[in-house]
Amino acid sequence: MADVAAAILTGDGHDGRTYDVTGAEALTMAEVAAQLAELSGRPISYRVETLEEAWASRASFGAPDWEVEGWVTRYAAIAAGELEQVTDTVERLAGHRPMTLADFGKAHPQGIRPAAD
Repeated sequence: MADVAAAILTGDGHDGRTYDVTGAEALTMAEVAAQLAELSGRPISYRVETLEEAWASRASFGAPDWEVEGWVTRYAAIAAGELEQVTDTVERLAGHRPMTLADFGKAHPQGIRPAAD
């Protein structure tokens, strides 16, 4: 994201344009859990929840309703396949492929550790 932002801020022809910026791969939540488990060496799983269960489990963190709604609707969109599109925006604007989750985990293991806790 930072490389795309830098390219937009320092390059020409971006005024008034919008870009869909995605990672290198579209993953299901179960695939994310499996990769996090492999990267962290700890058991991590994803359990499908109803919308009501998702609201209740996220609300238990004490976050404001708008934040809980963002979490739940994002997970619902992933489950519905609405975020499966993978774009070439990072490669076109930043000049390199985006990192995969596995790439990120290997480069920044400290970024994976909180997911395993």
